[in-house]
Amino acid sequence: MKKLGLLLLVLLVASCSSGGGNDAGIGDGDPGDSGAEDGGDRNGDAGDKGNDVDVGEHFTLAIPAGAEICSIGGGGDVFLHFAHQVRATCKPGQVVLPREIQTFEADWIERVEVSPDGAVLAPKGPGMFTRSIKGTADDGKYYYEFVQPYELNGQDFELAARVEFTVEGGVMLDPVMTLDEETLTTGYKIGLYVVFPDQERSGASCACGFDLLRQWGVNITTANGDIVYLRLRTVMSRCPPGMPCAGGTGEGEVVFARFERGQTVREVDDFFQTAFTAVHHLGGQSYIVVFEQPVDAVRGIAVIRDPLGGEGKDLSYLDADLNVIGTSEITFRDWVQE
Repeated sequence: MKKLGLLLLVLLVASCSSGGGNDAGIGDGDPGDSGAEDGGDRNGDAGDKGNDVDVGEHFTLAIPAGAEICSIGGGGDVFLHFAHQVRATCKPGQVVLPREIQTFEADWIERVEVSPDGAVLAPKGPGMFTRSIKGTADDGKYYYEFVQPYELNGQDFELAARVEFTVEGGVMLDPVMTLDEETLTTGYKIGLYVVFPDQERSGASCACGFDLLRQWGVNITTANGDIVYLRLRTVMSRCPPGMPCAGGTGEGEVVFARFERGQTVREVDDFFQTAFTAVHHLGGQSYIVVFEQPVDAVRGIAVIRDPLGGEGKDLSYLDADLNVIGTSEITFRDWVQE
C-alpha cells in the first residue's frame, strides 16, 4: 500500500487533466484524472439536449426533476470552504432566455441551503436575469447572469448564476441547455454561487452527489491508534476546451467518512458536515469531518496541509466550534482508486 501511495504522488506531479469528469470509470490512476479524455463532449456542450428543437428566437434552460447544484471544494482554506457551502435545488420545467430582452425576471430556484447545517434561505425578492453579448448578436457569446437576494436570521445573502450560449453566422448553437448531471458536472457553460454576509462566496459549482467524478479512498492511521477512512470524489480543474489548466488545481468533496477509536465508530455522509480542498495537481489535500455525536471531547477531525502546500502530517481533533484541541501524528496514509 505504501508503494501505491508513492506512485500516486508521482502521478500527481507528472500529470494534468483538463477533463470535467464526464466518464468517471475511465482513466489510469490519478485522482485528478476524471477520465474525460476517453468519453464525454470535449466541446463543452455536454448535456445540451436541444440541437433539433425549434425554439424560435430564444435560448432555453430545460430543468429535469431533482436537479441540484452544489458547491465543490477547490484551492484555499478548508475551514473557509466548510463555512461557505451551498446546495441549490432547481424547479423542474423550462426557463426561456430571450435574445432581444436585456433584463427579465425568472423563477427557477426552488430551495437554497447553506453552511453550517443546511439552513434554508428565504428569498427577499424576485430573481433577475441580465443578458450581455460578447461579439455581435449574430456572431458571439450570450451571457445570462442571474441574481436573487435572500436572507437568514436578519442577514443578507445573494445567489448568483451565469449561463452561456453561442450564436455563429446567425445560427443558435445548442439553444437548449438541459441541467442534467453531465452538464452541471462539466461546468463549462453554467456556474452558481452564493455570497454570504461576510462577503465570502461559495466555491465552484457541480452536480450534487459528484457521481461523475473519480472516486478515491484515503486510509489514515495515527500514532495513537485512531483509524480514518475518507471516500473522495475528485477532478482536476474543469478547464473549457482549448484552455490549459493553469496551475492544475483540483476540485473535490468528501462524500463519506468513517472514524474509529477502539470500539467507537462514527460515520458521516452529510454534505454540510464534510469539506475538502487541495492545491496543485490535487496535492496538499485538506479535509474536515464533523460528527453528529462527539467521541469523548472530539466533535470532528481535520487534516490540514502544511503552509507550503504539502500533505498535513497530523490528524487534528476539533471541538464543537472547530477549534483544534489536539493532534496525533499520521503514521500511515495512502490513496486507493475505487
